[in-house]
Amino acid sequence: MEQIAEYNVHTDRVMGIGIDVKTNFLYSCSTDKTFWVSDLLRSKNSQMINSTEVGYTNLELDQENRRIFLTTEHGEIYVYSIVSYPPILVRNMQTSSLSSIRAFHIDKTNGYIFTGNVGGKICIMNLPPVNKEKLMSEISNFGVGEMKIRVCVTNPENRELMTGDESGRVVIWSLKIGKPIYLWHAHDMAITQMQYEKDNRQLWTGGKDMRIKLWILPEKWVSEEVDLFDKEEKYNIADESIEKKEKKEGEEDDDEEDEDDVTGWCRFLD
Repeated sequence: MEQIAEYNVHTDRVMGIGIDVKTNFLYSCSTDKTFWVSDLLRSKNSQMINSTEVGYTNLELDQENRRIFLTTEHGEIYVYSIVSYPPILVRNMQTSSLSSIRAFHIDKTNGYIFTGNVGGKICIMNLPPVNKEKLMSEISNFGVGEMKIRVCVTNPENRELMTGDESGRVVIWSLKIGKPIYLWHAHDMAITQMQYEKDNRQLWTGGKDMRIKLWILPEKWVSEEVDLFDKEEKYNIADESIEKKEKKEGEEDDDEEDEDDVTGWCRFLD
């Protein structure tokens, strides 16, 4: 093994990095409040893109759509286009939580962005199409008490969010009802990393207790509350179909837009 490069652009903890294989640029952010881009072909060529009043906490590179998402210690989200150099800020928004965003996850399957804050709040944003980042907005949020969330991932097929917190717990949230349906103490200290493999239903977790663990998750979590919700939804859909049919027979029914999937569980939140 041989070290071939070193970049000393930050003065505090590095919170996120992204490698653009198309341009050979290294993007990085830090709690030193700076966002940098470094040219991997020229080790001494680095440029600071932005400096904020608070530290950055996450950096997520969307290679396919040529953009970068960054989060801050004050609950902000920045989106930069990397189509050209230097990157251009195309969207910045404040989430409903003013505390530090430690968990950040993009669910490309369903088109949502999830954030987890140390202040005990989960926020959900819509994932905007490329070149329409200004349409990104907060769809919903819900409080989780004193739970300091450090990391989160989704199980898109089951519409579930999995979070790891400061106390070492893994919590499974149903996005249908916006409530936890299962939890367990996975580590003795804070969970710092999570990776979910949907094909094998495997969840990898890593923590401050210096352990990496592998969990095999069930196809479906047993929860009477979720089962009841599913049944009620089926009945509601059936009733709605009958009502529409009757309207069609009697008079012309106006076209109705399909409801967003998230609104189904948003209405159950306090």
